[in-house]
Amino acid sequence: GSNSFTADGPCLIVSNDLAVSAYTVIDGKLYLSDREKLLSVPVSGGFTTVLADGLAGDAEGKIAVDANHVYLLANGDGSDEVVRVPLTGGTVEILASAGSIDGIAVDDDNIFWLDAWAGELRTTPKLGGPVATAATNVYVGDRMIVRDGYLYFPGSQAINRIPLGGPFPASPASIPLGYYPTDFAVGPSDVFFASTELVARIPLSGGGLVELATGQKSAEVLTIDDSWVYYAPSYAGPP
Repeated sequence: GSNSFTADGPCLIVSNDLAVSAYTVIDGKLYLSDREKLLSVPVSGGFTTVLADGLAGDAEGKIAVDANHVYLLANGDGSDEVVRVPLTGGTVEILASAGSIDGIAVDDDNIFWLDAWAGELRTTPKLGGPVATAATNVYVGDRMIVRDGYLYFPGSQAINRIPLGGPFPASPASIPLGYYPTDFAVGPSDVFFASTELVARIPLSGGGLVELATGQKSAEVLTIDDSWVYYAPSYAGPP
């Protein structure tokens, strides 16, 4: 489903018959994983294109896009792997691995992910290089977002952020939500989040919460573009 920033009402882009595990929207296209394949579809409607298959991906939020690639999680042999695929489809490239990975994000030069077993945010250059620890004592993951010089990730009834430029390991600052976020996105001036039956936004600078959709079917897997909030339920079923 989707909803505008002003709560005009939802519209369907991809059927609930597809088991959406992770997705994001960029340049008019929806990129999504169904735990086995990476696909793309125009947000205005059209045919679905398979970009890669046999990924064995898992869990919502573990997807990111830059100008050339889609980055997502795949289950390797006894570990989780951060992989990337060209936006037009092609070879799956393995970039990093750990026992359990929650969340992926990219900036112009680096990849970030959460090593869930260690409770630490990791980072490494896209072109290869050493792995560094960006933050410690982090145990809530899935979605991580890079925006305007910060890396955002969920906390307990809050969204946390650290500066991309370090120094690392960094101490996170928190944006209180008053709800446990099931997923979130960051706009120019607001955090957008889902929490069970609620989709809402709250200013980055602090302030009142604005409800965008209520009474949803366990709203999860949320992202935004310039005008709309996109979200999917955690299970298929009637509205």
